[in-house]
Order: sequence, then structure tokens, then C-alpha cells
Amino acid sequence: MIMAARCPDRVHSLVTWGAYAFLTHHDVDVHEKIRNIDNWHEAIRQPYIEVYGDDYLRTQHDLWVDKINAIMNKFDGNMFFYSFTVFL
Repeated sequence: MIMAARCPDRVHSLVTWGAYAFLTHHDVDVHEKIRNIDNWHEAIRQPYIEVYGDDYLRTQHDLWVDKINAIMNKFDGNMFFYSFTVFL
């Protein structure tokens, strides 16, 4: 991403995952607060349910929050271990 920003003429396209490199304890707390999708506003929750289905959304979101906690506990929030960038 840095190369694409600094040398846009040298990067044709860029695909990223896990664009932020570090989690803070605040980030973990926020994810825990939104773990239960029943607490989401209906306007936020419903489009996701329409695309993914209720059970799948709940399961995947729970796994995501679990992974956020694991990254914080194991790597002190360093997401670099879980992100990758592919230059095309």
C-alpha cells in the first residue's frame, strides 16, 4: 500500500486484506460490544442477514471477534501476521 501510494505509476492494481496493521485494546472492546448482532440497529443488521443469512452471519461474526481477541492475546494486537498484499 505504501508503494502504491508513493509510486502509483509502478502499481497497476492492489488487493489487500486486513488493511490495518495493529489492534488496540479499545478495538477489541468495540468488537466485543458488537459481538451480539441482536444489539445492532435493524438498518445495519438486516442487509447483512439478507446477503449471508442469519445463522451464517452470527457464526462468522462470532468467529471474527474470537480471532480479534486471539490476535490481541497472542501477538499483542499485531495484525501483520494475518495480512497480505498481492501486487498485480
